[in-house]
Amino acid sequence: MVYTAGRHPRELGVPGEKDFKNLGVTYCATCDAPLFPDKDVVVVGGGNTGAEAVIMLMNIATKIYLLHIEDALPADPILVSNFENSDKVEIIYEAATTKIEGETTVTSLSYKDKEGTEQKLDVQGVFIAIGAIPNTDPVKELGVELNKFGAIVADRYGKTSVDGFFAAGDVTDIRDAQIVVAAGHGSSAALSAGDYLSRLGGK
Repeated sequence: MVYTAGRHPRELGVPGEKDFKNLGVTYCATCDAPLFPDKDVVVVGGGNTGAEAVIMLMNIATKIYLLHIEDALPADPILVSNFENSDKVEIIYEAATTKIEGETTVTSLSYKDKEGTEQKLDVQGVFIAIGAIPNTDPVKELGVELNKFGAIVADRYGKTSVDGFFAAGDVTDIRDAQIVVAAGHGSSAALSAGDYLSRLGGK
């Protein structure tokens, strides 16, 4: 078996998030940034995904707020250098999102600042970029080894801790979560599975 179930976006889990999904709340800047021309938006998450979202939005949105829960951005400095001095981007540190509100679409996001005071941003778009969760629930009963992030531990050939069970792509602990890398890993896993079946047939 070759398992390539990928990952799904991590949710904030705040009121309004699910209500306004695809109505201003999105988890994919690559997909949805062009839908917010001349709008005020907020990106939640200061890692590389969040930083890349800000960069994508800089030539589209009017104002971009970047909220991060800690007092420093973990994103690569080379990414942050693209927007840290931009008048269009405001970075808000130690901000914990509390709710998303709107009518037919998103109109605001509220958060608690480092003093614990509730603040509100009037925005039309919310880009949530706080990571992704590997889709491993269907195979946990197999006893396959997972890393601390819940991803399947697999080598470059897709081999896992369970004999005959191969995995590839974003559901595994591969270093770079990129389409081309996942596709290559999937090809390797498929070849490994084929070799495994050939060896079984030869017994």
